Amino acid sequence: MTDLSNSGGVNLLVFVMKQGRLTESILKNYTLFHRGFCDSKVSIMIIVTGCENVQPIMDTWWTENEASFTNAGMLFDGHACVCASKGRKTDTGYLDEDLVRESMAVVKRLVVQYCMSNGWEKVRNSKLVVLNIH
Repeated sequence: MTDLSNSGGVNLLVFVMKQGRLTESILKNYTLFHRGFCDSKVSIMIIVTGCENVQPIMDTWWTENEASFTNAGMLFDGHACVCASKGRKTDTGYLDEDLVRESMAVVKRLVVQYCMSNGWEKVRNSKLVVLNIH
């Protein structure tokens, strides 16, 4: 098994959640991964799924909810409100096929934009040994 120090480090955190309210567990996961494991030194983006019925556009969900995340100290470099399911099959394809394609393009663009070229690695503190010589 390869650990992060042997794999080139962490280049990007992608935080995925289904649209809804900000909960304690969402905040704890953000804190654990972004602050705890990565010392807030790795770019992080949020992908919010289930936004296919948000009107007038999927990104409206983020516009209406971003302040809740900011007030909780959850800061993201980028965001995407997406449709991750094609929906029901129709005579001409799938109900939300166009939204899925649009969502894929947005996510790909964000990954390219925010992925760090050099992976971040947590530096382990070496033990400091102090000798008192009298």
